[in-house]
Amino acid sequence: MKRAVVGLQVVVMLALASPAAASGPEAPGSLQVKIAAAGTHAGSGGASSTRVSPLSRSVSTGWAGVRDPTTAPPDTVGAVGDSRFVALVNRKFAIYDKSSTNPTKTGTLNQFAGVPATNATTHPQIIWDPQTSRFYYLLLTIPATDPPNADNRLGFGFSTTASPNGPTDFCHYQIAGYVDQQVPDLPKLGDSRYFLLMAVSAFHPDFGYIRGDSIAVTKPPSGSTCPDPATFGLTFVPDLLNPDATQTFTPVPVNSVDTADADWMIATPNSRPANSFTLFKVSRNPDGTANIQNPGSSRRVPSYDVPADAPQKNSADLLDTLDGRLTQAVSAIDPSQGGKQALWTQHTVAGGAGAQVRWYEINLSGSGMLQSGEVTSPSTFNFNAAISPDRAVTGGTGQFGDGMVMGYSASSPILFPKVRMVSKLGAAPQSPPVLVRASTTFYRGPECTGGLCPWGGYAAATPDPMPTGGSPRVWLTNQFAFNPDSTSAAGWKPWNWIATP
Repeated sequence: MKRAVVGLQVVVMLALASPAAASGPEAPGSLQVKIAAAGTHAGSGGASSTRVSPLSRSVSTGWAGVRDPTTAPPDTVGAVGDSRFVALVNRKFAIYDKSSTNPTKTGTLNQFAGVPATNATTHPQIIWDPQTSRFYYLLLTIPATDPPNADNRLGFGFSTTASPNGPTDFCHYQIAGYVDQQVPDLPKLGDSRYFLLMAVSAFHPDFGYIRGDSIAVTKPPSGSTCPDPATFGLTFVPDLLNPDATQTFTPVPVNSVDTADADWMIATPNSRPANSFTLFKVSRNPDGTANIQNPGSSRRVPSYDVPADAPQKNSADLLDTLDGRLTQAVSAIDPSQGGKQALWTQHTVAGGAGAQVRWYEINLSGSGMLQSGEVTSPSTFNFNAAISPDRAVTGGTGQFGDGMVMGYSASSPILFPKVRMVSKLGAAPQSPPVLVRASTTFYRGPECTGGLCPWGGYAAATPDPMPTGGSPRVWLTNQFAFNPDSTSAAGWKPWNWIATP
């Protein structure tokens, strides 16, 4: 199985192994995770509708985001709220007013999360919650300790307002307890009505991938103050398992747009090839604690395997297309499916020229698949995708939701890496690929080793809760290559854009 470099960063080297039929032994010591304050606060489904006829797919706005050339891969993510768009990449953040592509505030991830400048920070996540009108964030933070990896933590927090202008408009906390050199790698973030949901891939430098862990934290009450860490409820369930008690790989919590009492996490089996996903239901116990199903329940999908790495024009270096893992998931009501609660997700698998993106709309109101599709080509490698329905929910009112937009990367021996997208509306066919942003050169960076370069592992797609002009909008983030300097800088930039299905 090919080498994965998903945790690789120029500043902090964290390599996560590809899935295997069997994993190494667990690192010594037991985990007792707890919430701790990370800093002080210095500042202050309803009705649905469907469209009668499809709208023309379009990109209304696109712009290059902030970057840190000393890190790779960029891990480009973003989330849109009622009035703000928050974009995070490795070691940088930007906050935008939705009416402008010029950020109102930028800075480092350390500043954004309220952690010391000496900490390494990586793998950021950001979501918008229509229920509480808040942004929530999650990231991996590694203190500069001796020995290394002695106290690895998750930094998380939330905005105290629907319109944050900077880090002082966020409450900051940390989840401690990953000791004995265990790393809570590849953090992922989602939510339900009652809980903020997190999942990580526990990693050890000696053993590689150990297991997929899940964490549920009770949502904070409304208000502009930061609650004491002791007031949060925390549920920690390590080692999420398939129904046959085998291990899962890289679990992903679902970001719930139409807030439901129960939510889900989803993962692939820890082996390839595979023909199923595993779903984990997260419900609320009578005492208010989270009940995280484990082992999970299986959903059958067409067989998939590890994709080939992607070639690029004028370069012998390949781009890592990962290993068939799921990278993000969104749930929402789909009016075109009888108002069912649906889970949208995607991954890159073997197919086409070597790598293709396969997407799914999974029925959460019952069993089975509502629909699925793929972006495939006999000549182009497609990978690094993110998908979202166009469901708009704000103030208890929902509209749209029968359309989707998916952004992805494309490359080939005769193409520089490109950002493309496809869309779909109801029962209509999937659109042809639409060019969003073309790279002007191949990608090369100091982290490229052995002819393989990391490329993403994180991309973002999020529905606009308050779209303007009467049409639904999805905000997306991916990456493109420019002016590579292989001796000192990673030649990537994030690309943010707004699309209508």
